[in-house]
Amino acid sequence: MAPVATRTRPARKMTGEKRKSRPTVAVGSKQCKSLAEDVAFFRAARFRDVEPGKCRAQDRCVAEAEIKAALKKLCKCSS
Repeated sequence: MAPVATRTRPARKMTGEKRKSRPTVAVGSKQCKSLAEDVAFFRAARFRDVEPGKCRAQDRCVAEAEIKAALKKLCKCSS
């Protein structure tokens, strides 16, 4: 049986340049609640007449899930 060759990556040389910092996203709890309420309102308004601040709990729950998914995707892309 012939020996199996392994392929290795050459080591990176440090050139003294710093890595570019990636942008971070920070959303506070008050901002998140406000954003969820806004998203819930506009989402509900597509399907029925709704007054601002009078969205159903289901609409807010869906809006919060959409926001979390978007933030998670954004954090994953910036990593």
